[in-house]
Amino acid sequence: MNQDTLFLDDTLSQFPFEFTEKVATVFDDMISRSVPCYTDILKLISAIIFQSVPHHGHVYDLGCSTGNTIKALLALVDKKMTIEGIDLSAPMLARAQKKLSDAEKKHVTLTQHDLNTPILLKPADAIILNLTLQFLQRDARHALLTECYRSLQQRGVVLVIEKVCGQDDAETHTLSTRYEFYKQLNGYSLKEIENKKKALDHILNPLSIDENEHLFREAGFKTINQQFRWVNFVGWELQK
Repeated sequence: MNQDTLFLDDTLSQFPFEFTEKVATVFDDMISRSVPCYTDILKLISAIIFQSVPHHGHVYDLGCSTGNTIKALLALVDKKMTIEGIDLSAPMLARAQKKLSDAEKKHVTLTQHDLNTPILLKPADAIILNLTLQFLQRDARHALLTECYRSLQQRGVVLVIEKVCGQDDAETHTLSTRYEFYKQLNGYSLKEIENKKKALDHILNPLSIDENEHLFREAGFKTINQQFRWVNFVGWELQK
């Protein structure tokens, strides 16, 4: 795994963050050091899908990045399910493709698509949005969640993991300072943290817990259960 030292370069803070080839090369290290309990989140997603998806079910991973969630699913659940990973970034999809064995490739389809634009989903037993909505425009989040609701089978589940902001400026500040200290504990310097924050400004736009749950209800979901919380990272299980 290549170590993430990208944001030691001050010039990167001058440009909006993108999932380029450089980012794809270090992404697995970046996300494991930047997202609290990342490995356990993948296990939680896998456990819920293992209990919820039928033998030959169909699963979407929307915003699949380098395929870590897909690999976690394939390691735990029956490979007779089909998984469709969708992501905007070609370099990230190329990394995901390389991780799949020949046997796994028979059950996985990887597609490039900008989720800020409309998409038509096939009937699905589970849909994963793992740190995906936060990168979309607000109207696009509503449209995507509405399409997820439409395509979801009656007993299906939508799993959403999001970075969130606080209910007010004071709570947002507290969450942010604790999260930044967490990243220092994982080896990131203050310079790297600040440079990445500048690059992500207006690219990653977290909502509060209440704002996210309002979007879920607007899309039609009746069952909204919080399954995970670590300071400013929250996971939900949604059902019709």
